[in-house]
Amino acid sequence: MEYKKETLDALFNYGTEILASLQNISNDKDKKLEDANRRYKNLRESLQEILNKSNSEEEKF
Repeated sequence: MEYKKETLDALFNYGTEILASLQNISNDKDKKLEDANRRYKNLRESLQEILNKSNSEEEKF
């Protein structure tokens, strides 16, 4: 079965667009995951500071 060059080019271009779209989605998800991880670390540090402060205040009594 023979395919026209135009058909193959169109399929190749379509495949390239799909791959580019998947890469963009993957990059966006990576960024969201990094942001969520950063927020988690900040919350964890804040909670640890609150606990440390609470413990040091209890020791004063």
